Amino acid sequence: MKVTPARRAVLFATVVTLPLAACGSGSSGGAAKGSPSGAGTSASTATGTSGAAFPRTVKTSYGSVRIPSAPRRIVVLGAQSAEAVLALGGKPVAIDTGGSAYTPWLQDKVGDAAHQTLSDSKSVKVEAIAADRPDLIVVANWIMQLPGVASRLRALAPTVDVPENSVNPDWDKVIESTADALGKPAAGTALVSSLKSRMASAGKGIAPNTTYNWVRFDAQGWGMGNGSLLDSFGLKPAHSQNNSNTEVLSAERTNELTGDALFVWAYGKTAADVRAAPGAAQLPSVKKGTLQIVDLNFALALNSPGAYGIPWLIDQIRPTLAKLKSQ
Repeated sequence: MKVTPARRAVLFATVVTLPLAACGSGSSGGAAKGSPSGAGTSASTATGTSGAAFPRTVKTSYGSVRIPSAPRRIVVLGAQSAEAVLALGGKPVAIDTGGSAYTPWLQDKVGDAAHQTLSDSKSVKVEAIAADRPDLIVVANWIMQLPGVASRLRALAPTVDVPENSVNPDWDKVIESTADALGKPAAGTALVSSLKSRMASAGKGIAPNTTYNWVRFDAQGWGMGNGSLLDSFGLKPAHSQNNSNTEVLSAERTNELTGDALFVWAYGKTAADVRAAPGAAQLPSVKKGTLQIVDLNFALALNSPGAYGIPWLIDQIRPTLAKLKSQ
């Protein structure tokens, strides 16, 4: 998959997860239609987009926005926001992912939504968005904060993002703010609780203080990524793990990657290059069999987690978690 500027905007971005919460869906049945397995049916339908939910006023990073009626023509800018809309039962008429292909977990969820290129790393295509005749625009914060974008989009239709100045808000806030705009706040809360519960369950049985490193390996060496989501599985950052994304270790400092598990995105490198790095054979993760070399999709799921990306990530990480539990 091509790494476009829009993809780079979210890769190795700050993703801070909140403390794990117990699943509060109260469901005794299966998953709600359009939501990841585990999101309770009763919670997902507790607050629908009925007349009682609208009109409603929601907060955004640029102030309050009034949504007069249940949206029927939703345009979404940003894959993470698209996951939230779809998981909450919304049916977008257009989804923009900055020119990138859909991720595997989004590909089979889009239904009739048109995959359009409506933004890039510098601006949005206002005329193309207007042609979709939106009655609600859901936007990733980093796009909303591009110069002039907020005012231009809000002139077309009610436009919402997470009500904070961060360019990469917490994944759970993306879901909750989207749910508020759709008139489904209870469903958003239940979905977040379910996803947190699933991550905690996947990591159950891992010994306390089991550590991780999450890095990109390229020509410059080992670039630290924000692995904060891994904390939700019961893992802890290794001493050398810098989740603020500001540090790069040269290949000669490979021995500092002391995490019990090591997740490596080999960018422009091969798996053989990773294993051939100076001192790699002596790393705890290599000796334990818990070195996991991953691809772009894994990096996106970890650094821009969403309603569908998190379940996909759980499946990807499960074999490594199993090895950690057995030690």
